[in-house]
Amino acid sequence: MASSTQVFPKRIILRLRVDEFKSESLGLPEFDGAIEKYLKFARRPTSEHAEGKHYVHIEPFQESGYKQIFFHVILDMDKNAISNPSFNWLEHEIYRIRRDEEGTLKVIPFKNPLESEKLVREMRVYTDTLPWGMGLVTQNV
Repeated sequence: MASSTQVFPKRIILRLRVDEFKSESLGLPEFDGAIEKYLKFARRPTSEHAEGKHYVHIEPFQESGYKQIFFHVILDMDKNAISNPSFNWLEHEIYRIRRDEEGTLKVIPFKNPLESEKLVREMRVYTDTLPWGMGLVTQNV
């Protein structure tokens, strides 16, 4: 994990459960909470999110007829440190975001590196189509 004094561009994939984010109450604070929880986990100041240091892509929810279990928030970390990166060389990481019994968001790293690598490969089919540091704007990021 990078410290707040280091600049290390990479793409972070946050994997969230749809059933833990009620669609009628979804809003920026819910996504912001997940992003800030990751930043805290990564030992980075949570203020970096509001300052726009990282770019946020949010996977849209599927149509109601589709049984969607997960959705993803993708962070382009230290977005201004590079432009037009080769995604083949850019580091990618994936983390679960879950709610505990009290409803508090928690970052849960994948224990099995093979599972993590497999999910990153599968997700890159989608995430590599997202331009670096651009995409769906969720706030001033």
